[in-house]
Amino acid sequence: MADIVLNTNVLVVLVDERYIRGIIERCDHLYVAACVWKREKSVFSHFINILDENAKRLQKNRKWHLENTEKIDIRPFYSIWRQFMKHFRGNRCDKEVVKLAFYRRFSKNQDVILVSDDPDITSLYHLFENYNIQVLGYEEERARIVDFTSCA
Repeated sequence: MADIVLNTNVLVVLVDERYIRGIIERCDHLYVAACVWKREKSVFSHFINILDENAKRLQKNRKWHLENTEKIDIRPFYSIWRQFMKHFRGNRCDKEVVKLAFYRRFSKNQDVILVSDDPDITSLYHLFENYNIQVLGYEEERARIVDFTSCA
């Protein structure tokens, strides 16, 4: 069981029926920053019904979490956050995604997988690993979930 934080360029996994089924059966949870959902829904406008339907299905199973990252308190992990931000060059929304991953890891003490194909994030995978946050690309994450085993 893991908390999976999705970045902007990988929300397309939400149109994959096998991925949705795998998330539910693996007992994983998807976390999406509000800025990601807002931006990507406009990019994937031709899939809007599928995205909304699958988000509702995940939410019904308590696997979908849309987070307002502006309300996240970074004080519990501020020193780690500050050190990490010295190396990070992503845009504001990418920063919110990283904040969400750190929050799930340090405030909630969860295993976290950050899914992104953004070089601003993937180039720092070794720093994420120092904090026990796994970084996977879209294809790696999709394969991990689609080739699932049940959590029961």
